[in-house]
Amino acid sequence: MEIYKNLKLKGGIFMSYVFDEDLEFLGKCSDEQLAKLAEIIINDDDGKFRRTEEVTETNEYKRYKENYSKYWEILVCDFQKFGGNTVANFVRQGKGVKYNEILTDILGSSFSNLSIFEKEKELLKRGFSTILSESDKEKRKLIAKEINFEGSDYKVETIIDFIDKRINDIDFDYKITNIILNSITTTRIDYALVKNLLFDSKNSKTNVATSGVEILATFTSTLVEPLLATVNRTLGEARRVTIPASIIIACLRKISNYEKK
Repeated sequence: MEIYKNLKLKGGIFMSYVFDEDLEFLGKCSDEQLAKLAEIIINDDDGKFRRTEEVTETNEYKRYKENYSKYWEILVCDFQKFGGNTVANFVRQGKGVKYNEILTDILGSSFSNLSIFEKEKELLKRGFSTILSESDKEKRKLIAKEINFEGSDYKVETIIDFIDKRINDIDFDYKITNIILNSITTTRIDYALVKNLLFDSKNSKTNVATSGVEILATFTSTLVEPLLATVNRTLGEARRVTIPASIIIACLRKISNYEKK
């Protein structure tokens, strides 16, 4: 049974945070760490507020601004809401969903039985691969130097292979995590992440042409096309939040666990 906590917005509107034990650790993160998550949830890649974000409508945002730890549940609530707008969950009409469900939606149904940690490991691997793919050779050289890569071939596959061999080294893993965390918000490769993580047919069975949209498409195109266009815009924006935001959450969990040790 899902437990909801109602959070009051401007004008008496409520949004509900779905209690999620996998996200409760965010309540202990610093303002600086949560700023990474807030950047993705609140702002589009052009720096403007997202059309459908609700964080900035809250009194808490207006009162505390960059003190995100004061209202972290509101950030998570909006993240859950975007998760409820993804393809697999579109029938929820924006109702928030838990992090585990969002991860499965991103990675594909074949990953549904894995633990949160295993899903996050796969997500971070794909995310880092995308970061390398979107970087030119000089940028890849800088990343390679930062992780003490000793080869001369700076192809994405070569660097990923090097990482796979050292991933059990905790300090090395921590360094990779910070590279990912900083890259996600500074380069804002939201579209590339959606393309590479969601539509990788080798790793994921998830596709925008899922059952709900396919069923709609069987009806008269004149009636359905405007609806499909609206659905795809909503789904597109939701993906551009849930995928990079999930990567940030996975990074923050790793950093949190590392600092505890």
